[in-house]
Amino acid sequence: NSLLDVRDINHKYIVVGGIIMTGRMESNLKTEQSIKKLLLDMPEYVSEYYYWLTAQNTLPKTCLCYIRIIRNYLLWIDSDDLKIFSESLKYPSEYLASKARKKIYDPKNDIEELVETSVSIRKTTYYALKSFYDFLENAGIISKNPIKQIKAPAGKDRVSHPDITEDNLNDVLLAIKCGVGGTKQQAYNLPWIERDLSMLGVLIYTGMRESELCEINIDDIRINEDGKAILAILGKGHTEHEYDISQIMPTLTKWMEKREKLMKDYGGKEGDALFISNRRQRICVNAVYNIVKKYTKAALGVEYSPHKIRSAFCNIVYRETGDIKLTCNAVGHVEVSTTMRYLPEDKEAKYKAASIIGAKITL
Repeated sequence: NSLLDVRDINHKYIVVGGIIMTGRMESNLKTEQSIKKLLLDMPEYVSEYYYWLTAQNTLPKTCLCYIRIIRNYLLWIDSDDLKIFSESLKYPSEYLASKARKKIYDPKNDIEELVETSVSIRKTTYYALKSFYDFLENAGIISKNPIKQIKAPAGKDRVSHPDITEDNLNDVLLAIKCGVGGTKQQAYNLPWIERDLSMLGVLIYTGMRESELCEINIDDIRINEDGKAILAILGKGHTEHEYDISQIMPTLTKWMEKREKLMKDYGGKEGDALFISNRRQRICVNAVYNIVKKYTKAALGVEYSPHKIRSAFCNIVYRETGDIKLTCNAVGHVEVSTTMRYLPEDKEAKYKAASIIGAKITL
């Protein structure tokens, strides 16, 4: 009786309790099922922690990430006695210290090396532990909260790759059209050129997250009264976003025609996902990540992530408009400060400031 198996007779969309599932609802349902599987062999208070997270409107994927971290943490402690580890200040600090480095095998020298993990991984681990201990304290399960004695990891990951420019993005799209790799790889990619071109087109033209791209359904695209092609999605934080995709609609139309043929040739059931994998299922975030890496590597010589394309979107829009609020709204950020982190440092600002002060102040 899996909820994911309840479909209408034409297999066009998922129905649960009489409700037609959107791409995001379908994705969230799968995530929640993964969480519940993890909770089966975990203490009851971890389940209570999960429901505490959901009561605070924490996104399902964040919940899954935190539950996985807590599971690994409890396995590391190897104790079911809450009192033992909750009243010890050393466990969270030691665990965070153990996650600050990871072992990498060097096959050339046949040795294992310790390298620093990324700042983002250390921060995610810290905030998962913090929320877990905050829950235990608020619920009265523990009397002391050791995480209060620990500061959040500082700094940010340094990225040596240059920012992506408009010319770079055009080169990536050209690489898709021309094909990459050897003869066999190009033959394998041939049926999926329209899909890859459409996916990169949506990412470039809208700046949306790759997770949102995966959740798009065909019915999310409509033509409004002005004749514009509109893509409506439910984004992060359950906020609605509408994008004008008129410029890339011809490419999307070609892909939808190709998609229908691929589904029929494969003998697969007609689904609702706009972008599908070679198994004719809704494409996943990892697949999108690998596709973007493949084409950026071929076109630019460097592997970039979909998030880097989102950053490029912010840079281009802000550079052309000079309007940070417009850029913030366009990319779907809640706070302008978040958008500012996507923009490169203005290296000329200090020189301009010195010139302005120099013209007014005499030493």
